[in-house]
Amino acid sequence: MNGIQYERSCAKYLSSLGYKNITLTKASGDQGIDIIATKGNLKYGFQCKYYSGTVGNDAVQQAFSGIAYYKLDKAVVITNSDFSSGARKLAEEVDVLLWDHVEPMEEDSRYTLYQVMAILLFGWSIIQLYQIFYSIEPTKDYQFISYSLLFISSFLQAIPHHARIATGIALILSSIHAYMYSVQKTFSLFTLDYYQIVLFVFIIITFIRLVYYIKKYSIRRHANKRNQIRQDIQQTRHTIAQNMAEILANEFDCNVKVIDTKVKDNNLIITLQTNRTQTNQLAAVEEKLNHTQNNIQFELRATALHMIELTIIKANR
Repeated sequence: MNGIQYERSCAKYLSSLGYKNITLTKASGDQGIDIIATKGNLKYGFQCKYYSGTVGNDAVQQAFSGIAYYKLDKAVVITNSDFSSGARKLAEEVDVLLWDHVEPMEEDSRYTLYQVMAILLFGWSIIQLYQIFYSIEPTKDYQFISYSLLFISSFLQAIPHHARIATGIALILSSIHAYMYSVQKTFSLFTLDYYQIVLFVFIIITFIRLVYYIKKYSIRRHANKRNQIRQDIQQTRHTIAQNMAEILANEFDCNVKVIDTKVKDNNLIITLQTNRTQTNQLAAVEEKLNHTQNNIQFELRATALHMIELTIIKANR
């Protein structure tokens, strides 16, 4: 799998998480963003990194640069691997989300070969069932049940899917069929011992796939949980920033807009933009905010014309 294929896989992954309006940006000049999508009222930009090693600071910087270009609410870096400690620290400071261990949803060539094997067994089961239907063998019912199990199990593996349950069912049914076939040689055009070998190989590979799916599901479930927690935390920051913007708008009697949020030294820093200068009111508003809160300290300072930085410091108990 290459980077472009991983981007498409990530687009499918985002769709499964409920993201809408998913668009892949052009490969050239993408400004650090590979996918744009929306969820709720927020517009997200995603950078996808298919790496064998850890993802470094560059990916975070590129994703951050894409926020202004695409007018995003949030930027996210997705990787099948992990992030370096430096990348995690930088992402925390610039408020970029990091999603690790997001495995590709597309299968590799090894699955294609296995799928061909399943299709051949599926076709073989149809031929056998057809012959058994017109057979006068005394074990006709036994044979029909046996090959019906193969029919179902091979069909479940012939169709593309990523389901643990379907693979588990296929493993059980194909194992029962192999046992029934071994107990009594069933009616067929060709009685080949090679068939038992093929069945054994099919069962072993199916078992390996089942273990792979279970492991992959466990990794993805834990990664999704971590990523969702991080996203919820960032959403909470965004909500806090919006609420503070409304409070300051009332205090300053002007329009206040949230420009950016970031965390530094465990303190939430909110960059705000006003439609007129408020420098002479900052000290009074800061004192009023601190008077209403006991366990939180607020610091207000002007950073540029019509720009304010609000730092929220959680008091040590």
